[in-house]
Amino acid sequence: MSLGWRDILNRDSHDQVSTLMCIDTLPGGDSMGNATWRGISLKKLLQEAGADEETARDVVFRGIDGYDDSIPFKRAMQDDVMLAFLMNGEKLPKEHGFPIRLLVPGLYGIKNVKWIVEIEVYPGDYQGYWQRKGWTDDGTIKIFSRIDSPGHYQTLRGQDQLFRGIAFGGPNSISKVELSFDAGRTWNECEIETPMSPYSWVIWNYTWKPPQRGKFQTVVRATDTKGQLQIAEIVRPQPAGASGLHTIIADVESV
Repeated sequence: MSLGWRDILNRDSHDQVSTLMCIDTLPGGDSMGNATWRGISLKKLLQEAGADEETARDVVFRGIDGYDDSIPFKRAMQDDVMLAFLMNGEKLPKEHGFPIRLLVPGLYGIKNVKWIVEIEVYPGDYQGYWQRKGWTDDGTIKIFSRIDSPGHYQTLRGQDQLFRGIAFGGPNSISKVELSFDAGRTWNECEIETPMSPYSWVIWNYTWKPPQRGKFQTVVRATDTKGQLQIAEIVRPQPAGASGLHTIIADVESV
């Protein structure tokens, strides 16, 4: 089965708001982004191509740059997986995979292959570019949270201080975000804004009344809708993504 650019544009398509996250994102890092994607259903494409569900194990994606990776066939057949050709209403930027890229909610960017020129239904466990270098084949995003405002060591003055940030649950939505102002000994639950979709990050905020002047070690953590708490242990990105809690110093000059 072969499809040209016009063939893709003429197929039924839909929009989906989804967050993409690089596997090398550190605690508090910004190698991630939220966008509205338009694309076609991978499931329907595989069905039309006559993919054999009895023998298929993986679906392999190859980019024009020589990059390759795979996802399990069962994951590929879920309705939220798409081949995207628009980003925020515009043609995919070159750096985001024009003319078409894979979008699998909940999986790190290494699995969301860009510049796709070939798709293969594979009968075995396919090892892609980064797997051959020792990185994970699973690619599930770990729970992540970040303090965006105020900044690290930013001087704070006044009784009411607004803290804001984001949290992302990867394959699951976020149910709770908490802030600690005493290095994790006690926790305060934050308000969470309604996410743009089940596949996107959430924005959280919390108004803090500093008890006194001083420097406060401030930590954020999140819990997903399955009750899983963000991993506090500091782990480097390789081979399966980083973990750890984002921490800043809140420098209160006056209250």
